Amino acid sequence: MAKKFLSFLGGSTYTKCIYKYADLSENKKREYQTYFIQEALTEILCEDWNKDDEVIIFLTDRAKNYNWIKNDNVKVRNSDRPEKRKGLEFDLKRHNLNYDETDISIKKNKKFKIKSIDIRDGNCIEEIWENFDIVIDQINEGDEIIFDITHAFRYIPMLALVVLSYAKVLKNIKIEGIYYGNFEYKNDEYQNPEFKDNQRPIMNLIQLSEILEWSQAVNSFVKYGISDHIYSFANEILNSENNQLYYKEDKKEIEQLVKSLNDFTKTIQTCRGRTIGQSNEKNSIFKAYEKLNENLNKLLENKSNNTMKPLVHITGKIEEVISSFKPKDQREEVINTGLGVVKWSLYNNLIQQAFTALLETMISYMCILLNLEGVGNVAAYNDRKKREKANDEANKYYYKYITKCKNQGKNVKFESYEEELSYIMGNLKKIRNDINHYGYSYYGEGYSDKKPSKSYKELADLVKNSYQHFLKFVQKIENEK
Repeated sequence: MAKKFLSFLGGSTYTKCIYKYADLSENKKREYQTYFIQEALTEILCEDWNKDDEVIIFLTDRAKNYNWIKNDNVKVRNSDRPEKRKGLEFDLKRHNLNYDETDISIKKNKKFKIKSIDIRDGNCIEEIWENFDIVIDQINEGDEIIFDITHAFRYIPMLALVVLSYAKVLKNIKIEGIYYGNFEYKNDEYQNPEFKDNQRPIMNLIQLSEILEWSQAVNSFVKYGISDHIYSFANEILNSENNQLYYKEDKKEIEQLVKSLNDFTKTIQTCRGRTIGQSNEKNSIFKAYEKLNENLNKLLENKSNNTMKPLVHITGKIEEVISSFKPKDQREEVINTGLGVVKWSLYNNLIQQAFTALLETMISYMCILLNLEGVGNVAAYNDRKKREKANDEANKYYYKYITKCKNQGKNVKFESYEEELSYIMGNLKKIRNDINHYGYSYYGEGYSDKKPSKSYKELADLVKNSYQHFLKFVQKIENEK
């Protein structure tokens, strides 16, 4: 693990200017006059580096011969006048090694290693892939990376972003900055008091990399219902030293939203369906939903001024996916939340959670149908003994109905709501037990040790069909009220 400065040197003629990184505090070195942005950046950003750290410059043949090594035939920009230049290699070593310019063999007080790496021009897809391998091979596990893309030509900036995104996942790197020296900047157009004549701004474009990671984080949430990446990445950005001022105004609202989103998905993943007076957003799905909805509305009230744009753009998706949990008239909260969890779980392929939530929600509904009384302020469906009683009654109804079907044939009409609910539950129970017992539980009639367990598709279809049956059952009763 080391600090690494990566840069692509171009083959054009560069004019001397003063590069200034105005985002740094005034008590730090913020500017440097040079032909090469790489020299300015290493002077400004790599002052405290040591011999374990590296400055790595990627070179095409033209860049090497024109700007890396000594060149007595460089033409001054916009003229035919030649100018002798010692090249970027010399300029980097001049600061990195304490030596007499007339005797470069004296090498003391090395700050960092300097390495040049040859790359291809990238005129075909094979050469682009070769350059990808070359760059990724220079990055090791846990490296802290500064990437300069100022003179990156044609496809190289995109390659740099792709490499960084890939290495962050593969090699757990930390991206400290993506820098661009804006040589074409003309301050007379902007009248920025930070910049005088011949000063050019150094820009940190790290948010380009952040957008790529946001896409991964959002994908995890949208496709799989996992918010861990959104939570960790949003906090990483908010707590970065580079971003303290940028996110100052709405940092609290962002922190609250991603925290409540993560609490919500965690309660679903751990099936925290029970809600009592002492429950909170850490141990109750419904309480977590309420907190998430509250924080989402706070952020949306000031949507146009929100600074974390990638998060703002998914607020609509968050609203959409949690809409199933919104309380409904004539429906108990425990039933509505349970149905919401099953729908969420099916969409995000959380089959075990879907089985568990569906069966337990049906037991809660059986408590309601049986008019079981709670104890004190505790509803019957929150009391363990009452749930056991409801489950026992459901078993009686189920076997009674199955016996009628055997005697009278299939499609026997249900005599009561309790009987119909017990039938839906009965079809689900043994399979739910099988899932929770790692595939070793009893299946029912026709079971044998030689019979294989049910496949993912069979399990998913079963719980989906049972969910749809139960949802129609609940809606039917609600419509009759």
